[in-house]
Amino acid sequence: MYGALDGAPRAKGSAVSESFDYRGIKIELRGKRWRWRARDGQRIVTQSFQSVDGARAALDIFLNERLHSSLLDPGRGGPTVGALCADWLRHKSLSIAPGTAAQYEIHVRVHITPTLGHYHANLIRPNDLDDFYTTLRWKAAKESHNVLRQAFEWGLQNRLVLRAANPCVIARPSRRSSVDHDGTFESDEVVRCVREKEIPTRTDLEKLLADADERDLETWWLYLKVAATIGARPGEVCALRREHLDVDRGTVRIEWSADKVSGRVKRPKSPWSVRTLALPDDFFRAIECALPTEPNAFLFPSNQRRGQTSPLPCWSARSVTRRLDAALLRTGLPRFTPHALRHYVATHLLDQRWPPLQVARVLGHADDTLVRKLYANHIVDDTQRLIGEAAARLV
Repeated sequence: MYGALDGAPRAKGSAVSESFDYRGIKIELRGKRWRWRARDGQRIVTQSFQSVDGARAALDIFLNERLHSSLLDPGRGGPTVGALCADWLRHKSLSIAPGTAAQYEIHVRVHITPTLGHYHANLIRPNDLDDFYTTLRWKAAKESHNVLRQAFEWGLQNRLVLRAANPCVIARPSRRSSVDHDGTFESDEVVRCVREKEIPTRTDLEKLLADADERDLETWWLYLKVAATIGARPGEVCALRREHLDVDRGTVRIEWSADKVSGRVKRPKSPWSVRTLALPDDFFRAIECALPTEPNAFLFPSNQRRGQTSPLPCWSARSVTRRLDAALLRTGLPRFTPHALRHYVATHLLDQRWPPLQVARVLGHADDTLVRKLYANHIVDDTQRLIGEAAARLV
């Protein structure tokens, strides 16, 4: 490309006969030498060479070193951790679901930026990340670590971060160091059993239903009745429509979930979550008076009154949490989450000697692995029964 420039005839004594721009810097021919001038901070660097290829090679080295030094020097506009995460999130949002992007944005805005946002991405140490993780709850620490790991990996691939390795490979959160650690030293990968105090009893549920009936909270009563019968996730219960309940066949079809983060009713992530449950006629007769008449109507529509806005046409898990907390406060019951109604159904089915695999199908799991881990205290299979009989004969 530049061979013609090297051998091009020029007038004797001409100051400048040829010039061109290369990477934003002007390379010009002065006399018999090619020269370029570039600014490096407060100084001007000027170099000249006999050939244009030599000038280009030297300019490449100079510009690369200037870029690297600016990234490594916090005072010269290098990326901070907050800026790196923000740039990565803008790039990542183009290829992920809106709900996932919104969750990442929450962790960047609430946890990462206030604590680590001012750190320089090239100078932050793994010890700084360890200290950051110890200030968070276990779940928040895991999610924040996931965001930081991806952001640093993206920065290394695009040479926005100049480090030997990703610091998040060295520094990792630990359940034992989280602020909500309960003192039980077990592996972070172990799924613990659901504790009995996290599962409401039948008496607790009857008190909640009676409270809703006394206060004429028909929709809330309907939610308690449905959630404590089908054992679905709170978002799945909120997304139920009238057409999903087939009274003639005695079935409930679960195929949608209300997601507050993305603000839409969407399909569940797992294909096993789409399921049809067969229920007795007594259940449908009990809730028939509280059901809407329109087939497309939600069982639990969101507040559509003037001045009240919601991105969802129905309740969400947060809506249920607010109503449940208020009901527990009124009735004086110990606090539990909306997900506890799912535990209530699972444990009662297992206590009635249902096979764990069938319980997993009701809950929408792919297999019974998680059911056996979460509700191990409520599973009595044939092998355990034989062991008990054999132990009894030893006495």
